Amino acid sequence: MLFVFCLVERQRTAAIRLLASRLGLHFLGNALPRSLTLSGTPFSSHSRVWNVIDGEPRGVRTIAFDCQVGVGKASWRRTVIAAESADYLAPALPFNPEMKIDTAGDWKILYRPKASINFSIAGLMPLTELESFLGSFTPNRPERTRSVMGSFRQLSSSKQLQSRWDKMTPA
Repeated sequence: MLFVFCLVERQRTAAIRLLASRLGLHFLGNALPRSLTLSGTPFSSHSRVWNVIDGEPRGVRTIAFDCQVGVGKASWRRTVIAAESADYLAPALPFNPEMKIDTAGDWKILYRPKASINFSIAGLMPLTELESFLGSFTPNRPERTRSVMGSFRQLSSSKQLQSRWDKMTPA
């Protein structure tokens, strides 16, 4: 059983390394950056961190990591996402309305709160969900986001796209 658990952990680490590379983040392993503060959150007393990734996708400094809080049977595990000074995090919430946001210094800390029933791997976020969260942070205010999305919708008609493509490609 322990062998299977170690194999799953290794596969998750490899997948997070690939995710970090694909998103332009840095895989830091088992070390949290000193600039991240977790005071006032359940994770200020973590007993272990791993799969730490750090970077600025879409202009927002973001750190994500797996961690364990406590030791022994009373411990619990979570994937935590920290975004520094992100003005607009609301798009992140529709992915999972159970997510909680705490503030620690300049950081917004997103995580799934501790449940009464806990399975060893259950507290870790699936990679598809992690990738969705990491891609949803924006330094823009809601008005700016709507404006950008409106421009994108206007541009998305196939005639406009084809016309722009024709102008960019040599004849």
